[in-house]
Amino acid sequence: MWQVDPAQYPGRPAAVDDRRGLPALAWAEKNGTVTNSERGISRQRPFLPAPGVARPDWWIVAEVARRLGFSEAFAWNGVADIFREHAALSAFENDGRRDFDIGAHAGIDDAGYDTRAGTNCGSCRPELRALLRALRQSEAA
Repeated sequence: MWQVDPAQYPGRPAAVDDRRGLPALAWAEKNGTVTNSERGISRQRPFLPAPGVARPDWWIVAEVARRLGFSEAFAWNGVADIFREHAALSAFENDGRRDFDIGAHAGIDDAGYDTRAGTNCGSCRPELRALLRALRQSEAA
């Protein structure tokens, strides 16, 4: 059995019993996005360096997939690639039926992704954006 294990505890062995450890980054070392329960997407940037051979979760998944013969389906070069795929899939066969649709961000380039702050996905649909704008204006009045 394989386990992805955050390498966040110095001196603790990653492999326990008959498992093999794949040293993953801990929360403070990750680069990417985090989605909360309200569908808000925050941009996460590392504030600690990666220890030793620890790697991002996405890299570990892509490496396992590559070794199993599925490299084309996991051909990411970084977190921006994954975000673009996630955004495109949120719009796939959506036609405005689901609140979560960040498809407008599917074409973001690496530089745009690196500078983005986040997305409040409760406001992704145009009618919800208009409602939020009206609420903000009434609060300001």
